[in-house]
Amino acid sequence: MTIMGDIDALRKAVLGEKVSRATAALPATTTGNLFTITGGRVMILQLAGEVTTNIEAQACNVKLSCDPDEGAAADICANLDVNGKIKGTNFGITGAVGTAMVGASHAYLVAQATPLILPAGVITCTTSATNTGSVKWDVIYIPIDDGAKITAV
Repeated sequence: MTIMGDIDALRKAVLGEKVSRATAALPATTTGNLFTITGGRVMILQLAGEVTTNIEAQACNVKLSCDPDEGAAADICANLDVNGKIKGTNFGITGAVGTAMVGASHAYLVAQATPLILPAGVITCTTSATNTGSVKWDVIYIPIDDGAKITAV
């Protein structure tokens, strides 16, 4: 095994699995799927986005939700107005359900303070307007149930 393989295994053991979703336009006044959770429950340690193309300067609320395979969809954060957010702006959740998603400048984004346990289903992004702009999303998680995993949509 290479040293790089050892480092990767250590990172996964300590920090969890990372899945990245390629940059894509924001959903146009609708809900779009970001990630699919299969095989059981996962613990979300960090769910963050980065603006890769400037977002149009008009009001647009964005929130993330979990739409489980069984039961009703639930928000995992409250709305953030992404009006005019520029390339390099970071988005993230605190982990406290009902708290607004955070949007920070290029300098930093505070890590998610509270892990979330989510069931099998889909993590979605909902917007209140049709805005230009693109965001790439990353999720770091630990499987709780054997065989549970997250894939990008």
